[in-house]
Amino acid sequence: MTAEVVVAFRDIHTWHLYAPGDVYEGSDTRVGELRSLGIVAGDQAGGDAPDYQSMTNAQLSELCAKMGIVPPKRATKAQLIALLDD
Repeated sequence: MTAEVVVAFRDIHTWHLYAPGDVYEGSDTRVGELRSLGIVAGDQAGGDAPDYQSMTNAQLSELCAKMGIVPPKRATKAQLIALLDD
């Protein structure tokens, strides 16, 4: 299964460094783990949106920063999700 990387990370199994926009290829289980952490989004076939509700405020803020969005300092989870959905 493949998915698009949305947050830079180093794979713990291969030590390969991935940047946002890269394509990650791995088992369904591994892609599911990374998707639940908000590191990858969807898969190349389906293009699912990331599950923002399962992410922490820190992860959402980091994702905003990666996308060039500057959220308010004390933004709530709902506000961060709304910024990412726009």
